[in-house]
Amino acid sequence: MPKLTKNVIDQHDPANKDYFVWDSEIKGFGCRIWPSGKKTYMFFYRSPEIQKKIGLKIGVHGNITVDEARIEAKKLSSTVASGHDPREQKQEKIIEQKQSIQFGDFFEIFKDKYINTAYKNRTKLVIDSYKKVHILPRFGQKKLDEITSKDIKEFLESLSHITTTANRCFEILRIIFNKAEEWEYLPPRSNPCTGVKKYKENRKQRFLSRSELLKLEESLNQQEREQKGSYYTVNAIRLSLYIGCRKSN
Repeated sequence: MPKLTKNVIDQHDPANKDYFVWDSEIKGFGCRIWPSGKKTYMFFYRSPEIQKKIGLKIGVHGNITVDEARIEAKKLSSTVASGHDPREQKQEKIIEQKQSIQFGDFFEIFKDKYINTAYKNRTKLVIDSYKKVHILPRFGQKKLDEITSKDIKEFLESLSHITTTANRCFEILRIIFNKAEEWEYLPPRSNPCTGVKKYKENRKQRFLSRSELLKLEESLNQQEREQKGSYYTVNAIRLSLYIGCRKSN
């Protein structure tokens, strides 16, 4: 079992199955040779937390040098020797890095992972408008985990002259922080929108004029003639239109 060097790694060719070349100096440090020719530096140890053997990927040969891999393996070995699990520390570090992300950067992640698949183009344009005009100017440079309920309330207050817009922006923010929790960018139950009240919106009731009723009727007739719409939907609208059906009915 030799000390791993670039020459040693380069001398090992791929086989039908993956195999390991182990280092003679650091226990658990080795290079995995894949049938594809890919060579991956690994560190294996017995977790002091769960008492099971665990393998951690250090890096791919070619992307990092064997000396860089050795330095990382020494750090991991020291962590294990001190009674800690390097995998747990690595996960904690990833979560810490996630939670320190700026809101503006997270919005792009939110857009790619959620908005682009959950909404139609027209809604995407509306959300994009709210983002550019109201949301990012207020929160874009703030760290995600630093935004508080007070910040959300002050944001709503700044839009008190356009309450409907304020409420739409609030709904977007609420979903953003829900997804931040779901994707582990924020700890559970930390959504700053929780407990914040939106503005009350007055329901608007408007009756169709006679000319509008005639247009609606003609549209229903056209749908029926050309069979574009569902027979049941067209007649359900007619029924509601002519008998003044109440919501409870």
